[in-house]
Amino acid sequence: MVRKSLEQWFLKITAYAEELDAYLPKLTGWSDRVRQMQKNWIGRSEGALVKFPILAVPEVEPLEIFTTRLDTIFGATFCVLAPEHPSVGRLAAHTSQERAVSEFVTRMLQRDMAHPEALLGERKEGLFTGSYAQNPYTGERIPIWVGNFVLMEYGTGAIMAVPGNDARDHDFAKLYNLPIRPVVRPADPSVPVPDDGAYTEPGVLVNSSAYSGMTSAEALESLTRLGEEKGFARRMVQFRIRDWGISRQRYWGTPIPVIHCPECGVVPVPEEDLPVLLPDDVRFSGEGGSPLATSESFQRVPCPRCRQSARRETDTMDTFVDSSWYFYRYTDPRNDRAPFDPSAARLWFPIDQYIGGITHAILHLIYCRFFTKVMRDMGLVAIDEPVVRLLNQGMVLKDGSAMSKSRG
Repeated sequence: MVRKSLEQWFLKITAYAEELDAYLPKLTGWSDRVRQMQKNWIGRSEGALVKFPILAVPEVEPLEIFTTRLDTIFGATFCVLAPEHPSVGRLAAHTSQERAVSEFVTRMLQRDMAHPEALLGERKEGLFTGSYAQNPYTGERIPIWVGNFVLMEYGTGAIMAVPGNDARDHDFAKLYNLPIRPVVRPADPSVPVPDDGAYTEPGVLVNSSAYSGMTSAEALESLTRLGEEKGFARRMVQFRIRDWGISRQRYWGTPIPVIHCPECGVVPVPEEDLPVLLPDDVRFSGEGGSPLATSESFQRVPCPRCRQSARRETDTMDTFVDSSWYFYRYTDPRNDRAPFDPSAARLWFPIDQYIGGITHAILHLIYCRFFTKVMRDMGLVAIDEPVVRLLNQGMVLKDGSAMSKSRG
């Protein structure tokens, strides 16, 4: 398997992450299970973004690390970066680790990333990059590692490792004989602490300089305030959900309505020229790339602004884009001037009863909520949520497995 970087189009669903999360309690006609699945997928976390300066490598910007447990900062004995982190190569450059790090990263990038969460169950592996960061709260020099258990899809793709108070970090530290310094203990002395493990709950700080004896909550506030005053930390709300990559290199989908002009750059297709229709003169070679790129009649168009020769975007949209708003079209299916008449949508929506499988909980059912909020802000609809009551039907099973298109 080879992973390649592609230019892609994204829908900025993260701009609505706060609202998507905040409105979940209002969906009283939805099951608790679906709402919890969406809450976990959106993944709202309150914490701090901390800058760790890089020592002896001035061309590399400080590492920005998001943490919800700033109270454990005195126990950070190393940092770990995801293999895809843009600083990995520069941190290892001109060190004795350069070749080994390059080979490790190449091997890690060959992993199947279709389901990143599954990688968290792999045996932990890592390598010292050859460079060090400075803990901004203690001044301590700590080594920077690259590891397979840190994913670019989460946070900033970098973590401060606190093996004394994080189970994952503890396992990694034991594997590579890295320092372990517990800095939080239970507030109740009768609560047992693992002899060979990490105490991961909030409690009372120890081994934390002037902050020892504070509760985790007190230390969180005090340390965040100090970081803000000194300029190396700031409060931050982080979301697990990422912007929605909609580019697909396939024929059957809605063409992305964009034109690339050498003079004007990226130019949206004018509204009067919508919709962009799929061409008939395509070749399906199976060699990769978008089939639309084989159609000269589709690709070659004049720029809407300067009328010079330009090139139409040849990727099509993820089909979830279409299923995110199809039900609005039902209200006005013969409209050839707009997706639908807003007055028709006001008459029929929201949907009283929607029936669909729980398998759609974290894709279709989030996307349709997102589309509704965007169309509300465009003045097309007058509601905040598309569905009042949601019924998840059961699954058809065969030999104990749910039936699907992939199983025939």
